[in-house]
Amino acid sequence: MFRINANIPSLIAQRELNTNSNLFAKTVQRLSTGLRIVDPGDDPSGLISSETFRSSISSTSQATQNCQEAVNLVKTAEGALDEVSRLLRDARTLAVASSNGATLSSEQRAANQAQLNSINESITRISKNTQYGKSNLLDGSAGVYAGSTALNTVEKIHLNGSFSGNPITNSANITLDLTQRAKRAIVEGKTFPGPEVLFGAGSFSINGYIISTSETDTVRDVVKRIEQAGNSTGVQVQYQMVEGQSTTVTFVTATYGADQKIEIIDKASMILADDDGGNPQTNVSANGQNAVANVTLEYASGKSETVTFDRGSGTLLKDNLGNSIQLTSRGASELFTGLGAGKVNPGVARFQIGPNSGHMLNFNLGNFVASQLGDGVAGNLNMTNASLLTPDDAQTAINVIDRAIQQVSVARGNYGNFQRNVLETNLRSLEVSKLNMVTSESTIRDCDMAIEMSELSRSQILQNAGIAVLGQANSAPGNIISLLNGAR
Repeated sequence: MFRINANIPSLIAQRELNTNSNLFAKTVQRLSTGLRIVDPGDDPSGLISSETFRSSISSTSQATQNCQEAVNLVKTAEGALDEVSRLLRDARTLAVASSNGATLSSEQRAANQAQLNSINESITRISKNTQYGKSNLLDGSAGVYAGSTALNTVEKIHLNGSFSGNPITNSANITLDLTQRAKRAIVEGKTFPGPEVLFGAGSFSINGYIISTSETDTVRDVVKRIEQAGNSTGVQVQYQMVEGQSTTVTFVTATYGADQKIEIIDKASMILADDDGGNPQTNVSANGQNAVANVTLEYASGKSETVTFDRGSGTLLKDNLGNSIQLTSRGASELFTGLGAGKVNPGVARFQIGPNSGHMLNFNLGNFVASQLGDGVAGNLNMTNASLLTPDDAQTAINVIDRAIQQVSVARGNYGNFQRNVLETNLRSLEVSKLNMVTSESTIRDCDMAIEMSELSRSQILQNAGIAVLGQANSAPGNIISLLNGAR
């Protein structure tokens, strides 16, 4: 005797039909979304590559926008300097006219001096008022750049354009006097005979986090439990676990600063050291300390300005204007005076011109107020103290104005070079890079419409065939029963 399962053909046909239906649904999903990778299960490694490309594409798009904005900023500054150049040409014309002592009266030279004074006021006004957004470009305060020259002590320096209430318009050396060092909060714990000594049952809390112990816990077990709670308490534990030697436990905050605290409540005096009088302690708290320093800018002219940076936290020094100096842990731990910490250069704009960290450029915009033009010729003369009142003064003024014209012309040439050979070339390079990354990402993630349409047609044919086969398979049991009945 044997038994025939008449449902086997139907089950096989149903399984194939379900498979074809799933393939058909997946193909329709790809065609409707335009994506080959709809969910991570479609291609896990392809998804990772695609997301990496997408991140780079987005960053490159922003870098492209940054470059275009930088071009616009440089054009704005250059346009203002073009007007300064015109004013300087007029000033030189006045100086040449005033040099002609044989024909010009003193009253005419006085009128020329008044015009020169007006020109200087206009140059200074243009330099101070030329802005891109809300940033001044030509008064030396835009993009003040400060760099550390003592990296073991000073990690980085940020000056926002003014110091001691005055704009930073000239280069200067930065000197530090650390008057208060940064500290972590520290609480002394007990000294135990050794790491494997039984600690005892009880509980204590560190910054509100309760740690419970049992009769079988050793000192090593409890210290490990305190370490594991570090993320919740913000407190680290220092110790030395050596067999046969005593173990002293010390609590210290993870970071420096007056806002860092330790509060230990230990009613049974299980973990806290005794006080100086030998009495058990049940509640001890401690706070850290912020670093404080006197910061001095020393200019080449001999002028200096000193500000106390006492608004920071931990190893970060700050003043009331937002200037900051980040000290290293080593630099903030010991008092010092007269440290040459760094240098500051005014008028240096920083541009992020690439998609990744470190893709930055510094560009010196300069300071073009009248008092900074023409300096270095005939002593300390500059545009503001050039005189046209006598022929001899006018001769000197010509040299001063020529120097000013040269300064502005060189700056405009530098602007043009930076725009054409740095920003615009980088902009084209970024656009090519972005196009290639978009193509690569599309190859990985997007579906091939021709292939998917072919797959759709194939799936439809298989699905229709499966439905037909399923119909035939469903009629097979009846046919078999009819055959068996006829054989009786």
